Amino acid sequence: MSVATGASKKFIVGIFKLDAEVTNYTVPRVTREVFIRAKVKNTSEYPMLRGPARCYIEGALSCRTFLERISVGADAKFALGTEKRVKVERKTIKDQLDDRGRTMRREVHYRIVLTNNATSSMELTLKDLVPVSQEDDVKIKKLDFSVKPDEHNDQGIVTWNLKLKPGSKIEIDVSCCIGIRRKRFLYTDKLG
Repeated sequence: MSVATGASKKFIVGIFKLDAEVTNYTVPRVTREVFIRAKVKNTSEYPMLRGPARCYIEGALSCRTFLERISVGADAKFALGTEKRVKVERKTIKDQLDDRGRTMRREVHYRIVLTNNATSSMELTLKDLVPVSQEDDVKIKKLDFSVKPDEHNDQGIVTWNLKLKPGSKIEIDVSCCIGIRRKRFLYTDKLG
């Protein structure tokens, strides 16, 4: 290939096939998208140069991205776009406030629905956030999951590591009751 002086030309430097550890994750409270991430090791004979790249999954273009330089033998992480074959829904079933009496109560129940429209099984990490309290006047009662999470930390982040079969649907119900003890306040418009 010859390029005239001062002219620019795009051309393929190389095509690399790398084994990747691909993960899918979603956070339905924030977005209904399923994101694809990959961790790879540059097992090719050459460093991967800084510049634009196209990523393919099973022969289909997944995303266009920009790569930083990746040395031979180095690990790299890629965001590979979104997985369109999985539908994510988060539906409120009940959100009721009862403010009678000394304690206000809020009952919340929602459902997360994941539908795999792919023809193959897929592993997916689902993250959600449930209420937690560090106040004596606020109590979280009856926190219930229809599918037990794999992780539940003290900040209220819950994680499910799920395997979705082709054409399958998984429903996860989450419910809780939040109780807030009222404090007495005296309000006056004028003094004396």
